[in-house]
Amino acid sequence: MPVDALSRAGGHALVDGRDRQGIGVFLVSLFGHTEGQGEPCSAQVEDGAVGASDLAGALEHEGPAIPGGDDPDRAVRAPDEIIAALAATPGDLERLLGDARQDSLTQPSEDGGAAVVEIVAHLRAWETVVARWIARILSEPDIPLLEVPDDSLWGIEHDYAAEDPQKVFAAFRDHRADLLARLELLGSDEWDQRGAFPGEAERTVRQVLDGLALFDADHVRRAREALA
Repeated sequence: MPVDALSRAGGHALVDGRDRQGIGVFLVSLFGHTEGQGEPCSAQVEDGAVGASDLAGALEHEGPAIPGGDDPDRAVRAPDEIIAALAATPGDLERLLGDARQDSLTQPSEDGGAAVVEIVAHLRAWETVVARWIARILSEPDIPLLEVPDDSLWGIEHDYAAEDPQKVFAAFRDHRADLLARLELLGSDEWDQRGAFPGEAERTVRQVLDGLALFDADHVRRAREALA
């Protein structure tokens, strides 16, 4: 990425892909920095009626409750493996959506679980949260305390079930492409920078992003099961 473009976005030049503050500020400029209990601003849609299924229950899953929020002592993959896993998710979802009847993407699963569009919208929303976490870890001089938003009502408040599945997927794909472009610039020291979660152990960038890859895999599995 050109130095002048990064300078316009964050006010810091990128030197050999290793300017920690520059990368962090640029991520903030892409995804925003405000944290809170609502759905992230870059993933927001117009409020509507209650969706066909409630993500508060329908998106309970076997993977980490939040990206990077599982066991901090588990083995974590190398950065190149994490990037490869994160890069594979849009293709996995695109194949699922492309092979399915479009009306099936907005219908709750047979067991009353979330519809595919809701599952992908949930991923889209968390993508921006994780990007902001990484931005803060890389840009702040001290270990930041990272807020974890309550996602239990996002699907209802923003009526995920009424969204266009292809537009939801396109937004997720674009956010993921932006994130991957930034991750390619990180050096080993950036991957080892840490953030703290309330009541939890500190997590490195590598742990958070490996958790995001597991979060992806769990959602892709659920989307596949919803279409079975």
